[in-house]
Amino acid sequence: MQTVNLDTEHSHLSDEQLDQYRAGLLDDEPQTLTLIESHLAECSACQRRQQQWDVLAQNLRPTAPNETLEQTFESQRRDALQAHRRKSSYLPAIAIAASVFFAIIGVSVFTVTQPPSAPTEQQIAVENTEILDDIDFYIWLSQNQSENISNEGNT
Repeated sequence: MQTVNLDTEHSHLSDEQLDQYRAGLLDDEPQTLTLIESHLAECSACQRRQQQWDVLAQNLRPTAPNETLEQTFESQRRDALQAHRRKSSYLPAIAIAASVFFAIIGVSVFTVTQPPSAPTEQQIAVENTEILDDIDFYIWLSQNQSENISNEGNT
């Protein structure tokens, strides 16, 4: 095994030394193991590097007892994709609602801004018929008023 070289105050453990420590390969070298453990107890930079590997190792632990590393990656990838799909499942509904909203707004603006069309012959005929329906009343009214005026003048 490689010996630990920690002569100066500013030196840090190498990646190889940290890997050997994590893997338990230094268990048969108690002096080296003691030096690495004492350095880790005092050096915050090496502690952070060690913790990063601990977090990574914990995240890569199989979720099922007999799961391989490949199966673990696949299950974590599948979980991440499902979480993303759940978040984006409202997107199509929002897009449809926005499309309908803008279609309604577009149609209403088009109908409001369009100039009134000229009346058709049928519309004119209906309006004239309505006037003629009421003319009998006005003729009767004018005759009655003129009779009343002449009766008042005779008395």
